[in-house]
Amino acid sequence: MNTFPTETDSSLHKLYTELSWVYDLIYLRIFNYEAQYKLIESSLQKKDVETILEVGCGSGHLMTILEEKGYKVTGLDLSQQMLEIARNNVKGELIKQDMRNIKTESLFDAIVCLGRAFTYMTTNEDVREALRSFYNNLKTGGILLFDNFEERMFHPMGHSEWQENVHEFDDVRIIRRYRNRDYDPDYLTWHVDWEYIIEKDEKRQFIEDHSVLRQFRWHEMEQGLIDTGFKNPRIIDEPSFTVIAEKRD
Repeated sequence: MNTFPTETDSSLHKLYTELSWVYDLIYLRIFNYEAQYKLIESSLQKKDVETILEVGCGSGHLMTILEEKGYKVTGLDLSQQMLEIARNNVKGELIKQDMRNIKTESLFDAIVCLGRAFTYMTTNEDVREALRSFYNNLKTGGILLFDNFEERMFHPMGHSEWQENVHEFDDVRIIRRYRNRDYDPDYLTWHVDWEYIIEKDEKRQFIEDHSVLRQFRWHEMEQGLIDTGFKNPRIIDEPSFTVIAEKRD
């Protein structure tokens, strides 16, 4: 993998803090959490998974489904605001930690990190630390399931013009606009700008947000997993670049 000139920690942009309630509302429409579960269901069943650490659990939508399926789930997120919302939705333990430095009291049968949360790992050091952190918190033979943006399958500058979505609820109207810019083909990173117009109680609020994301090449991700100690890394879904790997026996 390339060496990045600077480190960028954009994992706590406004969507995950002051706009966490907006995330909780609109991401039920943006993401199909049932489809996410179906994508990993057979992998969990084949390995007789009982305990799961969900990294980047957000407000708990996928964690709720996993619990309904009978798994014992611990949710991890860097945002306290997101965890406070999740507390109303889930039964399991919730912990506020960084995926690059996970410290738990017990090991897990599986670690799940979906919703492209891993794409906030924008430097090679971030990637190495996160993969090592995942590895250290898995039982021997445990599995890691996570998704990313893959260079061949996703072209950030295809969304360089402003895109707009309108989400209407009973008591609030949310206009969400976004664009990608400044793609760096050497480091596979790009900047994302968001604008939120929130209309509620006859008031109109405008909030700007920003983040940096990264995509990956499969051969680099594969080698990174192997170097960390994982075995049999493979892609289980190409459009979403969902990857599975096992902790060595």
